[in-house]
Amino acid sequence: MESQVITEGTAFLRIMFAGWVTMEVLVMGLYVIQSSGDTLTPLKIEFFIRVVHVTLCPFLVKGLWVFPQLGVRGAALSNVISQILGAGIGLWLLFKGHTRLRLTLRHFRFSPNIIWRILKIGVPALVMNLQRSLGDIALMWIIVPFGTLAVAAHSLASRLDMFLSLPGMGLGSGAGVLVGQNLGAHQPERAERGAWLAVGFVEVFMVVCSIVILLWAEKVMGIFTTEASLIHLGSIFFRIATGGYLILALVFVLQSCIAGAGDTFPNMIINIGMIWTVQLPLAFLLPRVTDLGLFGVRWAIVASTIAGTIAYVTYFKLGRWKIKKV
Repeated sequence: MESQVITEGTAFLRIMFAGWVTMEVLVMGLYVIQSSGDTLTPLKIEFFIRVVHVTLCPFLVKGLWVFPQLGVRGAALSNVISQILGAGIGLWLLFKGHTRLRLTLRHFRFSPNIIWRILKIGVPALVMNLQRSLGDIALMWIIVPFGTLAVAAHSLASRLDMFLSLPGMGLGSGAGVLVGQNLGAHQPERAERGAWLAVGFVEVFMVVCSIVILLWAEKVMGIFTTEASLIHLGSIFFRIATGGYLILALVFVLQSCIAGAGDTFPNMIINIGMIWTVQLPLAFLLPRVTDLGLFGVRWAIVASTIAGTIAYVTYFKLGRWKIKKV
């Protein structure tokens, strides 16, 4: 891999890690507001910080007007600044009572019971997200020997993956909130119906997107780059990814619904299985023992999605999440 890419990537990560605390505060504040049933306020905050990020980014990257030219460091810094603003707005809304909840330190006290209940739900979710990030790093380590072009194509494909995942994550989060509220109201069957309804909505979206990618992958890739070799390789990556897109709705929505019931441990186990026993071993082996080459890495991602879908559907159908005591 080119040394310049490593140098710039390291500088980017250092700035991003410097803003890690504010990102966690932002995410926690948005989830607290969302869990109360208010999904509109987090949407407004997210929209605001994305506008700030997108607006500020070119000024810091290219050094426009009075801003210094920071390159990729500017992209990271604009992201951190937007996160700080979002975290501040979220805390202000919560402590001023402009949401369905109002936080106060007046009656704050140490409660071991509540802390233990939070840890039982939060630690598995923490482990799941942490190992997912580590899995992404390990996957990049596998891709790097294939060259800078492969890394660029994979990075662009991953960006598209994230973009297409947003509807599933959004509807999944909403369905998860409804699952928690319905279980609290002793309506488990209504909770299950809501989950499958959300799956249906997301599935329609993913099928349409998959058809678009299969037919016009080169045009989609051309939105991000004009380099012919990158468009060609990225288009193949996109088309392979549709094998996972067609069932991705089940993963995101059912995962959120199970978590909404407070049953986060199965999610952790399933995600560990998806990444460390399916995705990474296959990503390492397929390029070496088959004729797939680099494309074996992308097929490994699809295989892990299929495995995760089977696991989530099976666990959800068992219904153990319906009787989870929080």
